[in-house]
Amino acid sequence: MSKKVADPRNLAEVSSALRATVASKIPNYADFFSNLVARACINSLPDSVLNFDIDNIRVIHILGSSIDDSTLLSGFLVKRNAEGCIDRMLKPRIAVFSCPLDTMQSETKGTVLIQNAKELLNYSKGEEELAEKFVAQLVNANINVVVSGGSVSDIVLHFMDKYKIMVVKILSKF
Repeated sequence: MSKKVADPRNLAEVSSALRATVASKIPNYADFFSNLVARACINSLPDSVLNFDIDNIRVIHILGSSIDDSTLLSGFLVKRNAEGCIDRMLKPRIAVFSCPLDTMQSETKGTVLIQNAKELLNYSKGEEELAEKFVAQLVNANINVVVSGGSVSDIVLHFMDKYKIMVVKILSKF
């Protein structure tokens, strides 16, 4: 038996339509979870309900909690630790990069002969200057949290820590 929902933004209607499906999996918590899932669905509805995408809703399991602790969070939750020294940020201004945060590397291999300490110090100066310039641009834009879809080099992470920018690496598109 299918149930028709007249108003897809009405919590009671959507929750009622979901109840039978949820009850088949977790009967003792059917009301609780059908209401929670209905709120998640309504919260992620676009202007045109025909464009609803189920991938906009994700479930994260956090160890140590009970079923009654389940809740809906607006936005997104990353179940991962921060990469640098900064692990908490109040009033975040977030920049999201889908690429690794690293200096460019050439495609060819080469050998460098370093003969003294001064040459060793100068060898990595260019890379350091590029990394610091990149991080300084984030600081100038008032960015204090960076989310990266790839790796973060040690030198970039060093300057992120220096300028008190939190770094989070996300390796999944979800």
